[in-house]
Amino acid sequence: MSSGNSLYVSAALLCDPFEKPRASELRRVIGNIGRSGITFLISPPEVKTRQPNPEKWMSINHGPFEGNSEDCFRDTSIHLSFTEYEIPVLNDDDARHVIDRSAVLLESLTSVFEGGLWVAEIDILKAVCYH
Repeated sequence: MSSGNSLYVSAALLCDPFEKPRASELRRVIGNIGRSGITFLISPPEVKTRQPNPEKWMSINHGPFEGNSEDCFRDTSIHLSFTEYEIPVLNDDDARHVIDRSAVLLESLTSVFEGGLWVAEIDILKAVCYH
């Protein structure tokens, strides 16, 4: 959620994978998405992934952990973008045809790139939340 100069983020996105925050735990981060009012970021109902290419495969080495830090995601980046899908949050006092809304739901894409090539969109909360 974005409001003013603050982002309210699920704690699971900011924690070490070893930590297990409550599913309802939020943390405040300074920043915004450049919109006024309150914006709730929602994932699309279906996410897309690139088609597998049998010519370009990778293997994963599952050797024992030796206690050394390694940067295994050096070429990986995550990008946030927005679709045109936006729904105003209505309350009983709102007229139905007001242009400015104080709160909206905004569909947001979280895309993963590796080495500059698009890999997939992810539902970030489904990827990190513990059920």
